[in-house]
Amino acid sequence: MDHQPPQLADGRRYASNHKAAIAMQHDDWAASIKNIMSSSDTTVDEWEALLKKTEVVARASVGDWHVQQTLALYADFHRDKQQFEAASKLDARIGDDADEQIRYWNAASANALAHAAIDCFNGNDKIQGVALAKRALKHLGHSGEPPFPVFEKLISELRAHLEGQAKKA
Repeated sequence: MDHQPPQLADGRRYASNHKAAIAMQHDDWAASIKNIMSSSDTTVDEWEALLKKTEVVARASVGDWHVQQTLALYADFHRDKQQFEAASKLDARIGDDADEQIRYWNAASANALAHAAIDCFNGNDKIQGVALAKRALKHLGHSGEPPFPVFEKLISELRAHLEGQAKKA
């Protein structure tokens, strides 16, 4: 069987060091992150290579999605056998896992969008900064956790921008 390496986000296939990428474990990734962050002369190319390697591993590995699919098919198996209590427990687990992931991704999105908005304000792209700030603020309250400290900075930047706009008007 002809095995093709996984595709990257831009559609290219990752070929160089493919076997090493597939073999990367969490400890390998953590060591790579520690190494790249501890170097004062890390390059964009080094970050890009680590990102590509990490993306390839994620696509080629069995992960949470595969677990959820297996749970769903296992629940279907129980349903087909009229074992509704077992199916219900599996489906509830899927729902619980999904709720947890939704909370995590809401928080991750809020944090990333807030940082992106601040970067736009600092880089003088105020229009994009406002758009990203609105998106970030929509996530507040969805994760069940208090807002990240970055939101204090975001709100300060947004307030300064809006006050500047009001003075111009």
